[in-house]
Amino acid sequence: MKTLILTIFFLVLFNLLFSYYALRAWKNYSEKFFFYQKLLRDNLILTRKIESKLNYQELLRYAERKGFKDVSPEDVEGFREFLTKGQSSGKSE
Repeated sequence: MKTLILTIFFLVLFNLLFSYYALRAWKNYSEKFFFYQKLLRDNLILTRKIESKLNYQELLRYAERKGFKDVSPEDVEGFREFLTKGQSSGKSE
């Protein structure tokens, strides 16, 4: 009989300790979740403000209208070859 009561006591004690741990972990995770949610909201607001100040979308439309094109890796490589050839011919003279 003593062992049955002792076993029930330890089961209840273990259950209480585990419940306490689970509640602490849940509180910690929920605080992190709301913190990251606030950071995400702040980041989106800041991104929106920066884009409105720089007016990036209008700048892209202007560039497309004026015929600007993106630089490709081939363009950069060709420019690099042009510079190295120009520098080597300038040094030999």
